[in-house]
Amino acid sequence: GLAAQLREAGHTVTYVGQERARATVEGQGFAFEAAPFLRAARISITPAPGQRWGPRHHLLAWVERSRYGRMLLATARDVPAQTAELVRRLRPALLVFDPFRLGWYIPFHAHGIPAVAFSSKPLLTPDPLVPPYTSHVVPDRTPQGRSWVRMAWLRVRLAHLRYQARLAAERVLTGYSPMRLWRILAAQSGFPLEREWATRPLFFDLRLRSVPELVLFPREFDFPRERPLPPDAVYVGPCMYASRREEPFPWETLPAGRGVVLCSLGTMPYNYDRDGVDFLRRVMEAFADDPRRALVLVSGGEAITRALGDPPPNVRVCEWAPQLQVPARAEAMITHGGANS
Repeated sequence: GLAAQLREAGHTVTYVGQERARATVEGQGFAFEAAPFLRAARISITPAPGQRWGPRHHLLAWVERSRYGRMLLATARDVPAQTAELVRRLRPALLVFDPFRLGWYIPFHAHGIPAVAFSSKPLLTPDPLVPPYTSHVVPDRTPQGRSWVRMAWLRVRLAHLRYQARLAAERVLTGYSPMRLWRILAAQSGFPLEREWATRPLFFDLRLRSVPELVLFPREFDFPRERPLPPDAVYVGPCMYASRREEPFPWETLPAGRGVVLCSLGTMPYNYDRDGVDFLRRVMEAFADDPRRALVLVSGGEAITRALGDPPPNVRVCEWAPQLQVPARAEAMITHGGANS
């Protein structure tokens, strides 16, 4: 939605990223430029829902992450030249970063191009009245409510410390960590990393002090805060691309003449843990004997589809459903209430 609004305002919008995204981006009518160096700073290798890992699986995952990290370090010396060539070809007036990839702003800094980062969720900025968006705490202004919020932030910080400890151990054993990569890029481009680093206590929620944040989320959906947000954080509201192209949904696979109900827990993998799978299974069972309705149940992945087993005739289990077509036709939606949903 943000790209469409920029284009409607007369700007030329070019997506930059891995080659595998080209078909999706160009399929929506936007220009695409491949930049192979814009990779994740660390790959996540975790068990599938319901799967238990033994020592061998953990060792293999560690070996794969080590190999990936060494590859990033080996190619870091080429990033300044690749960045300069990209800037020369595109001549951008503004860089818009996904916060998951904000570390890659560092080599662009040397070219003096202004940048912003966007977030599709409320900001993970600590506040005595607002729990982290990764928690299940419902806040209130009572002393007990404040205590629950403090405990939620404490859990987030402890989890982040455990994550940092794992990274430190990996660096000792492999020589790689994402911070080492950012420091190498900062040294190459003259970026003041220590002064700029303001990342929140969640490994994928990067923040740099000189990069303003656009929050693609209604300000009214955030909880009332006791402390003001940083002045460079701006809630611009939802930016849904309502005219985007989608693959047609196979409506013929649903029983004819029935009302449609959609059940989805969003796109975040942690929503599909064991509790999430149990919930989906209960929803599927609840609709099994309903003669008036058909259920479209989004599983989130192949492993969860297998874990759910064979669905009843009036239930269609799919790993992903078109996010415009199905809600537009559904009588109701069963949702976890996520930001994007």
